[in-house]
Amino acid sequence: MKLERNIRAASLADWPSIAALLNEAVLPLAGAEVHLDDFVVMDEGDRMVGVAGLERYGHVALLRSVVVRAAHRHTGIGRQMFDALCAKARRDEVRGLYLLTTTAAP
Repeated sequence: MKLERNIRAASLADWPSIAALLNEAVLPLAGAEVHLDDFVVMDEGDRMVGVAGLERYGHVALLRSVVVRAAHRHTGIGRQMFDALCAKARRDEVRGLYLLTTTAAP
């Protein structure tokens, strides 16, 4: 039986699950909770399998905290969350979206 996936806006009630995912991926928690209004999560059934967020500063934003559970990687979840964040950024008139990383390939 395949479970239904759903992307939705994150809420404060999601913070414990988001923090656990960020910790698993060794990503910083600092500042993330303050920007939850600009985060999305991917649920599969009743389990959170991914999270991604924007950290906005006026008309620019930093793409941050993109995590997909190891067992769900390479299934398109990361891309779906990224697309959802890009659509949100356009609606919110964000003019520049930046990525700061120390692990992504050039």
